[in-house]
Amino acid sequence: MLETFTLPVSTENIVKQWTLKKMAEQFQTFKGDLYRKYILKGQTPNFDVFPKLRDHWDEFVAYKIGQQGQAMMERNKENAAKKKYHHYLGSGGYRSRCRSGRRWRQACLRRVSNQPPLNGLIDRSPGSMLTVERSTQLMASWSSAIGYARLRID
Repeated sequence: MLETFTLPVSTENIVKQWTLKKMAEQFQTFKGDLYRKYILKGQTPNFDVFPKLRDHWDEFVAYKIGQQGQAMMERNKENAAKKKYHHYLGSGGYRSRCRSGRRWRQACLRRVSNQPPLNGLIDRSPGSMLTVERSTQLMASWSSAIGYARLRID
């Protein structure tokens, strides 16, 4: 890689760590795909497509089907079941989710601005303020919508 790219001085170690981390992630994904696509279905991959895999395939299948591989999968399933808070923000984190949420709210307001429940959704982005007048309007529209829903239920 260093033959192809010119890196700033003293960043080789950081680039090496990132590259190794990325390679490990991709290798784990590749092994998981092999397990799902071939081992679970009882098939063998085309070794013309994966020529380097031919020498290691039998050992890989034996490990995945064997006692050690099954025990690891069970332990991982148990740990996943213990998870309370599921991550759903994606790689951009909270900041990118707020931006996309703001765009979605603005699009909804443009499409159906006359419906009381969607009229005046609060923008929770930094720097936005909810005035007393606006909160009074929102409370009135929501209470009328709730009152209408109660009439429909009763």
